[in-house]
Amino acid sequence: METYPRGQLKNLEAEGLLPLFLDLETTGLLEDTEARLTISGFLDEKGIHQFFAAESNKEDSLLCDTFDFLKAHAKTHFLVTYNGKYFDIPFLEKRNEIYFGQEKIKFEHIDLHEIATQDLNQNRYMAKDYCMRTLMPMYFRNTSGFRCAQIMKLPKERLYNYEKYELLYHNALDLYQTTLIFEEFKRYDWL
Repeated sequence: METYPRGQLKNLEAEGLLPLFLDLETTGLLEDTEARLTISGFLDEKGIHQFFAAESNKEDSLLCDTFDFLKAHAKTHFLVTYNGKYFDIPFLEKRNEIYFGQEKIKFEHIDLHEIATQDLNQNRYMAKDYCMRTLMPMYFRNTSGFRCAQIMKLPKERLYNYEKYELLYHNALDLYQTTLIFEEFKRYDWL
């Protein structure tokens, strides 16, 4: 999947495509063979759509829901992620390959992380924080304190209470932060 360089947003919008924001919550990093997908979150013009797997043995149905959602939006939207080129997209494709065989995500894609690290000359690990603090008129952070990797270690009955909602809240905040960065980059004509 190619990330589009500056100037491509106008082309995507001219084609009538709308942004579809994506953020994942997982139990580990891409290189971690034990890492599982726990939430796939999307934000489009209709609002937030989140798919959740309460147990690691439900990851296959979470992947089905995620890929079905992506397929339903493939002709009308383009993906917007923050570090999706190097994490979210490869993670989804890797987990999907384990269960169902190889299937690539076929979307036009803008990765805001690349723009932040290249155009703002920021360290790749600090770029999102820098964007939120310096570009946004109002800076907010995820203050839930919930670590996503804890989700699979929780007893099943607790997932339907506080922790499940903390993780969903964390994912929703990440999606909103990505939209704020997108709008600011759009305003500065960096897309």
